[in-house]
Amino acid sequence: MGSNARYFANRLKDYNGKASEEDILLQCQAVLVEQIGAVVELIGSNIKPEPKLEDGGLYVGLSGIAYALHTASQCHLLPDEVREQCALMSENYLNCSLEYCRKKSEARNCIGSSFLLGHLGVYAFAAVFYRLKDNPEKSSHYLAKFISLHTMCAPVNFLECGGDELQEVC
Repeated sequence: MGSNARYFANRLKDYNGKASEEDILLQCQAVLVEQIGAVVELIGSNIKPEPKLEDGGLYVGLSGIAYALHTASQCHLLPDEVREQCALMSENYLNCSLEYCRKKSEARNCIGSSFLLGHLGVYAFAAVFYRLKDNPEKSSHYLAKFISLHTMCAPVNFLECGGDELQEVC
């Protein structure tokens, strides 16, 4: 592939019409596992879990990275060491994002009420994350923080720029 090409070379055998979904998965599995491991390494070496790097909640922030790593840690096709690395990194990124949320006011331009860009999504993910880690106290704590933000969403025009994540139900 040349430097200006906008495609990837297909390294897979031509489909003969007889391969099952399982056959296709087996053909791709080694490449996918290798690529996932490489991405996890890139994340770990290039994006440090520091509150000053938090920007954008679940959408583009550290908690979004935590969510992606958590999802990867649940993939049984990955080797155990990669899954364990993903789980540890996920918790580190999530804790960093939660520290950022603790220091920043939810009321700051009402961004706390935003699921994708604010604290709401971070708290939702934290509640689920800690429930899955069998830590009901932390899970309940973040669920309560999630619920507490409902008062910000009560006014119809709670964001100056408009709330594009919630719609009024008539």
